[in-house]
Amino acid sequence: SGLFNNSYAVELQDLQVVIRRGMAAKDASLYGPATVLRSWIFFNLTDTYGDIPFSQAFKADSGILAPRYDEQKEIYARLFTELASASTDMG
Repeated sequence: SGLFNNSYAVELQDLQVVIRRGMAAKDASLYGPATVLRSWIFFNLTDTYGDIPFSQAFKADSGILAPRYDEQKEIYARLFTELASASTDMG
């Protein structure tokens, strides 16, 4: 449970902040590498646990306090799309 809980509570949460601020500033040199690191952590989590919170993770501001668990295949598809987009943006 340490890997699962710490990943969400520390690393992923911090990377979400960097991604949000980088996107707001339209600075791919900020959000691109953070997106790659975030994806790597999510790949490790889904490889280890299977279905995990992904699409609704970090949405407590929107009132989602118990995010649904996404299917592993959906997570992989979304992560590959996000990586391709970050790669294009970083040039």
